Amino acid sequence: MRNRIVVFSIILVSVIFALLFARAVHLNRGLPYSQFTEKKLRLLTYSTFMAAAGPGAEIVKRFKREHGCEVEITTTTDAGLLLERLKIAQVAASVDLVLGLDGLYLHFAEAQTQWHPVPALARDKWNPAVHSEAAGAFVPFDWSPMTFIYKQGKFEPPQVFHDLARPAWRAQIALQDPRVSSPGLQFFYWVKDLMGAGSADFLRRLQPNVQSVSPSWAFSYGLFKKNQARLVFSYVTSLAYHWGFDHDRSFQAVVLPEGHPVQVEYVGIPATCRECELAEAFTRTLLEPWAQQLIMQKNFMFPVLKGVEAGTIFSELPALKTRALVIPTSRDLSEWDQVFPR
Repeated sequence: MRNRIVVFSIILVSVIFALLFARAVHLNRGLPYSQFTEKKLRLLTYSTFMAAAGPGAEIVKRFKREHGCEVEITTTTDAGLLLERLKIAQVAASVDLVLGLDGLYLHFAEAQTQWHPVPALARDKWNPAVHSEAAGAFVPFDWSPMTFIYKQGKFEPPQVFHDLARPAWRAQIALQDPRVSSPGLQFFYWVKDLMGAGSADFLRRLQPNVQSVSPSWAFSYGLFKKNQARLVFSYVTSLAYHWGFDHDRSFQAVVLPEGHPVQVEYVGIPATCRECELAEAFTRTLLEPWAQQLIMQKNFMFPVLKGVEAGTIFSELPALKTRALVIPTSRDLSEWDQVFPR
């Protein structure tokens, strides 16, 4: 009797598995075979890179075609949130490539996550502005000096950095929040670099002039374009959009003698990558001339490769004096929190 029960149980389990398998085949009969065989690159980036007007969709489409793979895309609203997403264990384990890391975040990125080494690249073709910025496992793919953008004709722009705190600019400056925004952190460290021990005092004097502190660059620039602010912290390459696409040269950049910060955007491959070779291939793709040109035209940033901007509107942008910011080893935003609480 016991043997019969065992045999019956085995047959029952086999029948159940057979029925489940048949059901799975039925449900998936219309799916292409490639869905089960193609490799998949899992990409984490910020939303504007993948937006309809951004360069990401076209780069991804060509990469998929050339490498016979799929690309699964996860986005954040701002590049400043990429590391926050990686803090979540499930997300970190499901990412092959992180695109859009600000140079200011690299120290924190190395402390938080282990990274896959990137193969040697031909850096002799890179723009001198980013040649020294190549950092370990991270590879730059675009860059731009940062400043304030304004519309010419209605007022005199600031002449020196301290002018930003003058009463004439009351409720007229749009900034980004350094707690969640990459450009916002650039501005905060710029203040720290210029003001040193007087940073908190400067921020207090600046506070009445701040019209808004936005969670992302796109949000703050939208307020500026709606004339809700007269100055917005942004990229000097923002002028390329207004000059080249809007054909409106009334948009200008504030030029300050103290020097301006430079944002360099990087790509990195987490050590937990599943498709490490595909991630390396995508990194190389970002530095190909056609991709660099596309990033310049649609991400509105300077290309890493030398000469790509020659003959374009980017070659006409004002040359700003730049300064290398001193990046703290700990991310202390307490001075900002005191003046601009959440």
